[in-house]
Amino acid sequence: VRSLDSIVVIPGQITRPNNTSIYDANDLLGASTSVDPSNVIEFANAVTEVGQALRIERIRLAKSTNVTTNAQLRLHIFAARPTLGVGDNGALGAITALNVDSMRYHAGFVDITFNRAGNDVTDGASGIAVPVVGTGLSVRPVTGTSVFGVLQWLAAYTPGASEIFWPNLAGYRDWE
Repeated sequence: VRSLDSIVVIPGQITRPNNTSIYDANDLLGASTSVDPSNVIEFANAVTEVGQALRIERIRLAKSTNVTTNAQLRLHIFAARPTLGVGDNGALGAITALNVDSMRYHAGFVDITFNRAGNDVTDGASGIAVPVVGTGLSVRPVTGTSVFGVLQWLAAYTPGASEIFWPNLAGYRDWE
């Protein structure tokens, strides 16, 4: 019998392009306007051994600007790196028809609203949320020890140029 690991926080990061093009609801937040693997966030070492699962209890998402107007994102979690059909600011689609290959590896999602902000633009903002369905979200990497995330806007949003986003997955490692 193997015991649970203690609570872990798995960090990720993505820097959007150097423009201020307005996003529409359901657009992809990516690192490149091209269809490119860099638009997917890798959460390296989400588990410590092949076959182990990560049980995500909550997600904290921070960003480098303090703008909170319509700052609502959905973080999709995948057990394998998905192939996206669009680049940054492209229409990723509704949850019922995402522009993503290999939806069989989609483990779930968390909707996050940025509702905490610093005084100055560069003080940043953050939000914390729990999985939309169920009390937690379990994901076991298909290969290796990484899980993957894709950020999608839930409302029209005017970004900062080269704005940085830092999602942190909080949960524990377990054996399914």
